[in-house]
Amino acid sequence: MAETCTLGAELRDYLIGALYDKGTGRQDSRWVMNSDWFSEVRKLTDQTGAALWLPAISVTDPDILLGLPVEIRADGGAPHLEAV
Repeated sequence: MAETCTLGAELRDYLIGALYDKGTGRQDSRWVMNSDWFSEVRKLTDQTGAALWLPAISVTDPDILLGLPVEIRADGGAPHLEAV
């Protein structure tokens, strides 16, 4: 299924770019964002229609985005990577 929302396509490209940016230590990172941005991220899919976001398996586990945990904070702002 093709992405039809420009914001969605641009956001997906931004997240993938941030994930593979050479300055980012992926192994010890997590995504941080506010709930408004998270509501947009939850809508994103790849080219096959699979969600980029995976819900937490239990209440003690984090949601996962592109293989990394997600932290939602009121002051989280736009999606970005932070060290754990």
